[in-house]
Amino acid sequence: MWEIPDGAAVAWTAMGEGQMDLRNYFMLFDRLCPGVPVHIETISGFNREFPYMKPEFWKAWPNMPEQAFAHFKALAKKGTPVPPYTPPAGQDPKRAEQIYQLGEIERSIQ
Repeated sequence: MWEIPDGAAVAWTAMGEGQMDLRNYFMLFDRLCPGVPVHIETISGFNREFPYMKPEFWKAWPNMPEQAFAHFKALAKKGTPVPPYTPPAGQDPKRAEQIYQLGEIERSIQ
């Protein structure tokens, strides 16, 4: 997650490779949801923008709690851009994406 002129951009990553404090998150998860499994869905390789500086952005988030938004902005301020995934030149794009996502899920499970 990082700042952009219109707000913030995010990149999904393999679990544990991003900015989220997953150790504390899962300690809390375990306490609040004992015995509940964790499902991993890798959707990494692309970036998404959250243009919160544009008024139309807030139509989808009319009741955003101030504290949550402040935390979101603080994370963006600390982050650095992550380039989206691009398949290596000369490789079949679909097969390259499969190999990339396999690596993401393997690192997430590890």
